[in-house]
Amino acid sequence: MSFFDKKDSVSGAKKSFFDSKKRYGTKWMPVSTRSFTESEKAEIDKAMVVTSDYGLSCCFFMKNGDLVFQPMSRDSQAVAGQELDINTIQIITLQKSGEKDIERIME
Repeated sequence: MSFFDKKDSVSGAKKSFFDSKKRYGTKWMPVSTRSFTESEKAEIDKAMVVTSDYGLSCCFFMKNGDLVFQPMSRDSQAVAGQELDINTIQIITLQKSGEKDIERIME
């Protein structure tokens, strides 16, 4: 029996050499979008777009004095220095085969 004839022990489906391999060239696809909850909004003093090593990020100035950074969506029209309205910004969850989900901010 060759490797290509092996079957998954749970489903009985034929295993492919490529099933466990990391994929390149696939795109991140949006799977969900949500607004901030009231309790999350209550923690934020303000949100501002800032430049980072990999593009734009949202800097959340927290009421407790902390700074929290989250990358902006590549589809965002926001510019560095722009203050964002925490009542309208969205958290977008993106998914890609073989990768953990990621979150981005969209104004």
